[in-house]
Amino acid sequence: MANMIRSSVSALVHKADYIARRSLPKPGDILVKPGETVNVSQIVGNCDMPGDKAFFNLAMIMGVSSRSIPRYMQVQIGQEVEVGSVIAQKKNWRGKRFFRAPIAGSVESYNVKTGELIMRRPPICYMLEAGFDGEVLEVHDQQMVDIRTTAHVLLGCFGLIKPSQGKIQVLSEDSVIEEKHIDGGCCDRIVVSKGAINFAIIRRAMSMGVKGLVAGSISAREFHKYVSAGGLSPDSENQLSVIITEGFGDYQMRDEFWDYLVTLNGVTAMMDEVGYEKEAAIVLPLEYSKDNTRKLLKQITPFKKNQLVRVIAGLNYGKLAKVVSGRMLNGDELYGETAEMILIKLENGLETAMPRWNLEAYQ
Repeated sequence: MANMIRSSVSALVHKADYIARRSLPKPGDILVKPGETVNVSQIVGNCDMPGDKAFFNLAMIMGVSSRSIPRYMQVQIGQEVEVGSVIAQKKNWRGKRFFRAPIAGSVESYNVKTGELIMRRPPICYMLEAGFDGEVLEVHDQQMVDIRTTAHVLLGCFGLIKPSQGKIQVLSEDSVIEEKHIDGGCCDRIVVSKGAINFAIIRRAMSMGVKGLVAGSISAREFHKYVSAGGLSPDSENQLSVIITEGFGDYQMRDEFWDYLVTLNGVTAMMDEVGYEKEAAIVLPLEYSKDNTRKLLKQITPFKKNQLVRVIAGLNYGKLAKVVSGRMLNGDELYGETAEMILIKLENGLETAMPRWNLEAYQ
């Protein structure tokens, strides 16, 4: 996980180049090859995941001691069985007693101390969608695939990022959320909160398997608790991506960002570091977000020729400059051909093209 990343403002980056890494939970079959074109809902890989476990107190069911069960077993550990197959059978002068398999699957283990039998349901086929329209760049070990795409990128004010993917889940339009609002339904999701979060909520999200949290704010003290608990440690077992859009304190997310994310509820997105400064961001497929960006893009005030601006991100952070031309330029080695750039002239006379979202009007 990266160190804390600080950007001066949250912003929407329009049509930036991005390489999305899609991965299976375990090695399986990648169904595409480098150079192929994929669409957002195309299946690019699959793998078999273990089925759920089922537990049965076999000793109690058969009416015998736990240590005597092995002599009554009619199947071997690891054997595949169908529904109704006889797992255990006991005969005596009173007659027969059976235990038939209530599910299809395999007999995984038996504990002679507790008398508990564990069965596992059949494997589940996990299907991996591309998530983005684009071109397959590379395949890694039949588990990961890199897709070159053009996407909208929502930059946060700061964040802690472990590259992850999941569906956006807007919890509630209420600005205040509590631990109880994050439950099992949030597993593998990117959870969005309009108001402030705290360490207790972050800890609850980690325990529920949440992929990421996006919120308006967090207090510096609560954020420090997360960092102290190992939130920045690369070998931490429970790493959670966190993006804050407004900053430290108790602030609500700006309405334009909130309304934008609400419209994307249920859409698969990525949380990753982007740009020269490795800024914390949510990467959104154009297929789902192109119609929803118009309102946010209208919030971007156009610059005029010779207007005084200040650099708010990057190597020239804090420096003043003048706009050479108010016209948007397209094309950048890192951000892609469609990235919106502005040509500026720094106080030392150096002219350079800079992303529009790295500049603010100075008065």
